[in-house]
Amino acid sequence: SINVFSNYYKIKSLTAPDKIQMHSPKFNSGEMPQDRAGDTLVFMRKDLKKYAYRKIKSITQNWQQRCADIVFEEPLPKDVDIANDIISTTKQPSEIVMRFCRLDSEGRICCQASNMLVENCELINSNGFQLNTCIQPWFEGVPSSNVVVRNCSFINSKINGHRNLPAVIIVSAEGAVKEINDGLSQGELLDWPVHCNVEISDNKIFGGANSAMLFASVKNLVVKNNSL
Repeated sequence: SINVFSNYYKIKSLTAPDKIQMHSPKFNSGEMPQDRAGDTLVFMRKDLKKYAYRKIKSITQNWQQRCADIVFEEPLPKDVDIANDIISTTKQPSEIVMRFCRLDSEGRICCQASNMLVENCELINSNGFQLNTCIQPWFEGVPSSNVVVRNCSFINSKINGHRNLPAVIIVSAEGAVKEINDGLSQGELLDWPVHCNVEISDNKIFGGANSAMLFASVKNLVVKNNSL
């Protein structure tokens, strides 16, 4: 598989007006934040809508508690929702080109990035292409823009990802899950355009047991000249 994405984080505790403990709530994960002093973090509601930015003054990895102690250059927003807000870095995957890749059996292209081109790739007996932002249980992906998938072949595609997303080519965004039982849990599709400026063109989809395409939570979408 080819996977390109970044993680979301949550507030573990508020320790001062300008200081938090931030951790990865990803299902069954102990991943640590990799941000540095001078980086800017984005505060978002649980529906991925951004509402504030804060620059890091200092960050210390707290390995014992599996979190990072972060001090910001200014106080946190007064309306911060510790229980539900999610946090992301402004340094997101971008300027990515994939050409002439061949994946056979179980592989997939899972990319959540902006300014991305995927073309002339061949996926055989694979799991397709996925641009999917997932808040829970994986806390992965970012709102993406300017994404093009063209001149690719998808032959005898299987399920899309181990969570059995129902199409060969997917652009979507999932909200929070009411109850997380395992890594297969899926949230409801968000009803506003998280992603924008996406083109799916001149692709060929042959065989397979899945639907061809699924699009949700996206605006300025162009789908043209695809053979199904």
